[in-house]
Amino acid sequence: MVLLAVQLQDSHFSLIEVSINCNLILMYLIFLFYFSEDSSKKLIISKSRGLDCTLSAFIITDLENNIEYINNAAIDLLYLNKNKVYGRSFQSLEIDESRIKVHKQVIRDNIENIIGHIYHLDEDDGGKFLLSANNNLNEKIGLCLKSFNAGLWEWDLQNNKFSVDEKINRLFNVQEGYLTAFEKLSMLIDERDYELFKDGVLDLSENDKHFEMSFNVNRVSKSPRELKCVVIHKVDKENDIRKLIGLCWDVTLLNKYQRLFEESVKKIEENSLFKEEFLANLSHEIRTPLNGIIGIVSLLSETQLSIEQIDLLNIVENSGNNLIDTIDNLFELTELNESTTKIKKEKFNLLSLLYKSVKLLEVNTKEKGIELNADIDSNIPDYLLGDEARVRQVIVNFLNNAIKFTSKGSVLFEVNLKDKIGYRYEIEFKISDTGSGISKEDRENILQAFAYNGSVPASSFSGVGLGLGVSSKLINMMGGEVSFHSEVGKGTKFEFTMIFDTDPTLEDEKLKDIKDNDLTGLKVLVAEDNQISQKLVTLILRKMGVGPIIVNDGREAVNRCIEERFDIVLMDIRMPKLDGIRAAKEIHKKLGKRAPYIIAMTANVFEHDKKACFNAGMNDFLAKPIRPTELRLCLQKHLTRDKVA
Repeated sequence: MVLLAVQLQDSHFSLIEVSINCNLILMYLIFLFYFSEDSSKKLIISKSRGLDCTLSAFIITDLENNIEYINNAAIDLLYLNKNKVYGRSFQSLEIDESRIKVHKQVIRDNIENIIGHIYHLDEDDGGKFLLSANNNLNEKIGLCLKSFNAGLWEWDLQNNKFSVDEKINRLFNVQEGYLTAFEKLSMLIDERDYELFKDGVLDLSENDKHFEMSFNVNRVSKSPRELKCVVIHKVDKENDIRKLIGLCWDVTLLNKYQRLFEESVKKIEENSLFKEEFLANLSHEIRTPLNGIIGIVSLLSETQLSIEQIDLLNIVENSGNNLIDTIDNLFELTELNESTTKIKKEKFNLLSLLYKSVKLLEVNTKEKGIELNADIDSNIPDYLLGDEARVRQVIVNFLNNAIKFTSKGSVLFEVNLKDKIGYRYEIEFKISDTGSGISKEDRENILQAFAYNGSVPASSFSGVGLGLGVSSKLINMMGGEVSFHSEVGKGTKFEFTMIFDTDPTLEDEKLKDIKDNDLTGLKVLVAEDNQISQKLVTLILRKMGVGPIIVNDGREAVNRCIEERFDIVLMDIRMPKLDGIRAAKEIHKKLGKRAPYIIAMTANVFEHDKKACFNAGMNDFLAKPIRPTELRLCLQKHLTRDKVA
């Protein structure tokens, strides 16, 4: 496979990944490079292993002449070790120019900036390939043309001689000796393309860079054939055009694949809504049963249990939480790759978040017989503005990673106030472990999605390699950076920063009231069609002193809200008869200011799902699986809102 784009002026020749066209693309590159004397031509070349399919030696460097790509032919020619040449300067190769001719061309981007160089190395003393008057091609380019199924024609304007090679005869399906003039070649082109091609070639001047177009050949009777032709000129010392040289090749199959590719892209775009719906369904189908499992485990843990039962419950809870973390990271990665993730700025208690994160993972460390220690700077304010869910996700991912790869010793979690400017705080997080460490080979990609630490056996750990990759992207979006130091067998230390704002108008006492609110007597309506979820929410609410009323769909929820007053509605989104979004809108439409405080309680957790809930008039969002502490916090927010108001 090869991905190569060559651009001259405003014309752009691009190809999709079609392996059979690797040689044609390379032939196009060689043609432009060797038959052009115009140094202003721009070559934009994506680094690709496709250049390894040629016997010609190529080296691509960056602007400072450091080697970014070298093909196999160049490796063999210079007797180099491919693994040790990348990053070296081109000059360090110390090429023997008495044996090897070096041809250099600059690479430019779309706005004329020089971004690198491409070198061709040739042992042939003849230098650039030239097409002679008697049609004898240089040996190398002749071999290229023969292998790549491309043909050359040359029109000597001074002597009015037109010559072609045998491939041109085959491409245009004519006998040898027929194409003795440019007009004869033009007449073989379909009448719809004839005038455009002829005028384009004849209108070339010394200021024109080149002319190219695709056309149908009307003399081919077996099957339709489409050719592409690129024409450039050669000028003499007086800048008068001396020759026109054309390269032609068959693009019938390529254009067929291009059209199929474009149709596929169109279908993908048309089905983008289907993809969103599929992911939402997947999230719903996974989170709904997990909601029952984790919720029931949480309730059971509050009852009198034997030590053995507690251990078994811990195993179930940890397994469920690990699965939720994996799902969250997978869906987060999907949104990050599609650039739909947005970082929120909402008030949250960072110290409480840190404490809960450490307590959540202490169970894992106790099972492994290692210590988890935390050292948190007392200068960090309790409340900050940021994306609480993403901050928690990052911290848990990094702590989980440290615990996972530490079989003995300890994990140290340090949080410090690194800098404060006005109401902006830069918080530094350090996570050190005495685990397996990261090998040199794995360090470069360890912060990428689906990356694994190859220094330990794959059978000794779980996971799909998502956590650190997702966390690294989230940290960058929150204005921070990630770095790490590691030694195999000694451990790893990750350091990262995140930037938060504070709100000087926020009085901590108002939020502290949340902890003191009594929920007894709160009138709550639960709109939920899943019976297990109904039972779970009912049990959780009753433990808080709340006796909920349960309805099975959105239509019932609207009717009950009209019939009687509720303080809070816990609204599922996917329900029969009337979904939660439309139900919330209808409640607000019919009740206006008398509408209850509506909390979305759903397995649909994508950003567009949350946005849809808030746009429908919902006041808060609770993702399944429902945890009692999170549900209590949402309910208490309602009471705190009333007090503040």
